[in-house]
Amino acid sequence: MVRRRLVVAGFAGAILAGLLFWPVVMGYTLTAGEKAAADVAECHSVRTGKTTKLVCTGTWRTHDGHTGSGEIYGLDRDDAGRTGVPVRIGPMGPYAGGFARNGILFIGLIPLVLAAMVLPVFVAGLAGPGRTIARRLLAEPGDGLVVLIGRKDVCHPDGRPYATRVQPPRTAGPAPQELRALHFGGAGRHLSRRHDVLWPVRLRR
Repeated sequence: MVRRRLVVAGFAGAILAGLLFWPVVMGYTLTAGEKAAADVAECHSVRTGKTTKLVCTGTWRTHDGHTGSGEIYGLDRDDAGRTGVPVRIGPMGPYAGGFARNGILFIGLIPLVLAAMVLPVFVAGLAGPGRTIARRLLAEPGDGLVVLIGRKDVCHPDGRPYATRVQPPRTAGPAPQELRALHFGGAGRHLSRRHDVLWPVRLRR
């Protein structure tokens, strides 16, 4: 179970890092990257597989006098031959045009924004009915036993401990006398079935 959770967490982390890479890098470049002025030498189309992209090259000079040359991003074909084009230099190179021309690189934020909007509604839809029943039971417990179930402990509504979760026996057969099984609703699972165990506990009443 722990290994599965670690794998899922690692997979989710890798996806999140992939979606955030360009937005974070470009956000830094366009807002805090070093300012420079570029002279665009040429712009030409380069075919890669089934797609064609525009590549512009030239030289640039920062305000501190440092110079560089190579590809300049965020330009159009009409920018060829221009001088003194404002650019920002970041980890991935010099970018011109600000957010307007480089907005496509922030597309990774769209799934995250949608997930942030949908996830609370989804969680509320799953937890809502259960919370309603729980509030009703706590308000009108009747003659039955009402307990709050956590990851490790089961408590009375006032916080007094009722039971503590323990590891199930490794062999099939009757449970030790000090252990009991908590049954939830009509689940019908019990401790004596090794592969169908549901919360073996040690009572603390």
